[in-house]
Amino acid sequence: MFKHDKQGRPRKAKLVDFQISRWTSPAHDLQYLIVSSMDQNCRTSRLQHFLEAYIETLNHHLVAMGSQKRLTLPILSTDLQRTAVYGLYVAASTVATKMADDTLDLDSSEKNFDPFSQAMKSERYREILPGLLVYLEGLGVFD
Repeated sequence: MFKHDKQGRPRKAKLVDFQISRWTSPAHDLQYLIVSSMDQNCRTSRLQHFLEAYIETLNHHLVAMGSQKRLTLPILSTDLQRTAVYGLYVAASTVATKMADDTLDLDSSEKNFDPFSQAMKSERYREILPGLLVYLEGLGVFD
């Protein structure tokens, strides 16, 4: 959900995700967002700012709700490293199908049709995959 200023530019954003409700680190949701929605430029030049703003906002709401818990950048960074394999999964599944050519029919019932292999062969996916792998490698996913 976005709040826009008078010129129509987005100024605030809120995420609501009830897909997989569970008690866990926010790093899972952030991995999904970072891998599926941030471009390479944003990941390399704005990720730190994004994470700091996320932590500040989360901690503000924790205080408002009377919680004694706080999230810190070192804790979140450790959790992002721990959840990097999930980021790889998102890159290989969700991002591949999201970036696939518009003609790809994920619901095709043709015999021997593998939509995920087809999606991974798309030009758009192959353009963004190297940047995703650099991000994930930086988290140690391939160590």
